[in-house]
Amino acid sequence: MDFKDAVQPRIEELHRAYRKRGEPQTLRIITDLPAETFFFLSDAQGHRPTRPARTPPSPGPVQRHRSMRFTVLLTSLAVIATSVTTAWVLTASALKDNDSRSSQSAGAGSQDPPARSHSSSPEPKKSSGSPTDADGSRPGTQVTGTPQGAGKVSTSPPNCPSNATRLTVRSVRNSYRPTETPTFEITARNVSSAACTFDFGFASTTLTISKAALSGTFWSSADCPAGNSLLKQLVPARDSVSHTVEWNRTPSAPQCGTPTPNEPAGAGTYLVTVITPGVPQAHDSFVLSQD
Repeated sequence: MDFKDAVQPRIEELHRAYRKRGEPQTLRIITDLPAETFFFLSDAQGHRPTRPARTPPSPGPVQRHRSMRFTVLLTSLAVIATSVTTAWVLTASALKDNDSRSSQSAGAGSQDPPARSHSSSPEPKKSSGSPTDADGSRPGTQVTGTPQGAGKVSTSPPNCPSNATRLTVRSVRNSYRPTETPTFEITARNVSSAACTFDFGFASTTLTISKAALSGTFWSSADCPAGNSLLKQLVPARDSVSHTVEWNRTPSAPQCGTPTPNEPAGAGTYLVTVITPGVPQAHDSFVLSQD
């Protein structure tokens, strides 16, 4: 029984069952395959032939090459994941060190830092450049003015709670020439409904500078705080005060040590970060140009 003999009667039966008009369709088979290759048909005795077992082809060079590429891809992904995890751990460790230095900076030595801070005012005065300023600090930096909208300083209100304080920092200029002093403005905003005081002093608020292309801190105000270890300013309710810090491009080392290398900052892009315990950190970037 060939394929046509098995199927044609069924076509005619369906044609009559659905009461179609005209003659039923006639099945025409054109193939060079023998009838026994149609495994779904039965022979004259009603037995279906058994499908011969097929042996899967052995993997050729293309399959082996694809398998090797897949293995290499999995290995590369594992290496990338390990590198990302390591970088995250190193960054978290560096931030933790900065917080630790900020909390321990009050008892540091008396050597003057390479940068000095001062409160913002419409036109802050600059130092006279004499060998020693009136507060015993190095020349070229100062403490002047009153905070924006803050009135006079008072110690009566409590310290600003960390959950009601918002910090920002910005570089006064996007780029500094070799003859210009990098200056940064730190702003503390009080989002609560009551006045409070915020301490801009280096004992509580730390400013760090690092080169964007390198890891580690180039300069930190917590390494050798002096002069302005306490600098509390009154922050009215739902208002803000600002404070500026100048940096003379020199590096620093913990405990007023000698940095290695002990050379001024070169040209490039730098990151400035302000850190106060319990308050989210703030960042900004600036450029030291070659000319």
